[in-house]
Amino acid sequence: MDIKYTDNNSSAMKSSIDITQKSKEEMAMLINEFSEGSQALEECLTTIINQGLHTIGCCKGSHFTVLVGKNKVETVIYSFLPYIGFKKDEDWQSYLDTDVINDQNVFFDDVVIRYTGEDIDDFFGRVNTSFLTGKKNNKDAIDRKRASFTKEFYNAATKKAYEFGLRENRLNENQVKELMKLYEERNATIEKIEETKGLKQKLYITKLYQLDRKFSTLIAKYYKKNEGITLW
Repeated sequence: MDIKYTDNNSSAMKSSIDITQKSKEEMAMLINEFSEGSQALEECLTTIINQGLHTIGCCKGSHFTVLVGKNKVETVIYSFLPYIGFKKDEDWQSYLDTDVINDQNVFFDDVVIRYTGEDIDDFFGRVNTSFLTGKKNNKDAIDRKRASFTKEFYNAATKKAYEFGLRENRLNENQVKELMKLYEERNATIEKIEETKGLKQKLYITKLYQLDRKFSTLIAKYYKKNEGITLW
């Protein structure tokens, strides 16, 4: 179980910080904070930054952030996909090893690399090795990867990752089933928002908000507050 508890008076998401302007000690502290407790992600970020590249966001994957205000759960954010985001126009893809590029659970575009598989530490470890070993002649492999991308395959992979993350957080089968039903309804609502305009679109936006509130309510129901502030 990995759930972060955050007072809603503070931001759960850090704004962009140019950590290269910090001291080595401050950089190490910030990288540790951004890594959310993942040693594999921390090592990967450290290597990337040491190569002179700039990241703009990351997530270790498969965890909840619980925002609490006035001693009650207000919002639960489920971050299920591990990723690292890069500054626009950075030449970061040229570092990727072919085993990372060809992994069917790895997806990337110009500014972000994501992983939909189950061995998250191994993913960050392989990305770390890619950057440690420098640039490669990998343009053909990257072009083939881009050409093979389909939205249908990506959607299926992210659905699998979503469900895996729920089980990683020790939810039982009935709870997972209930949340996956909500996941499907949420995705269908997002499609309706993209397809409609005007009043109908506003109604679907309202429905999406209601579904997100329901998700927060269910997670608060599934986890009981333990002593301290980190477990539910």
